[in-house]
Amino acid sequence: GLFVRARRDVCQVAIPIAEARIPGLAELEPGMKLFVPKVRRACLERAYESARRACVSAGTPVEYLCYLAWTGAGWEYLEPEQVQCATSVQPVGAGLDDHVRATVEIHSHHEMRARFSATDDADEGTGFRIYGVVGRIFSRPEISLRVGCHGHFLPIEIDDLFETGEAT
Repeated sequence: GLFVRARRDVCQVAIPIAEARIPGLAELEPGMKLFVPKVRRACLERAYESARRACVSAGTPVEYLCYLAWTGAGWEYLEPEQVQCATSVQPVGAGLDDHVRATVEIHSHHEMRARFSATDDADEGTGFRIYGVVGRIFSRPEISLRVGCHGHFLPIEIDDLFETGEAT
């Protein structure tokens, strides 16, 4: 098939974009390869807890945003300055600097399922980054993950990025 391939300091990805057999081209498998240690589970638990706290502080369901950045010595959890509402969240002010540094971007869908929306697809359609959406944060926390590369997406498993299986 036809693939989009990309590489950055933290990972490389091969995303299928067309089911076509072209004679002479090498066979590729879709996937992401991480070049650095996986993210500690505590970072995922912190994202769930921070998303819950944002809703409680607002007194209503709001989305929450966090980033993970590889520093060379480990993963850094970044909680950018942000504007939150029920259906969106945006970094503002100094949070825009965190956006630039981030390798992983995670946002919440509060009590909704952890599924990427059409709005997420549009917002995440540029650049090369790992994306996550957490959902059902008060009842049964869950996360969906994908790698995005210039409008093409590849779903990945939790164990592809985080040290252990599903978080509770």
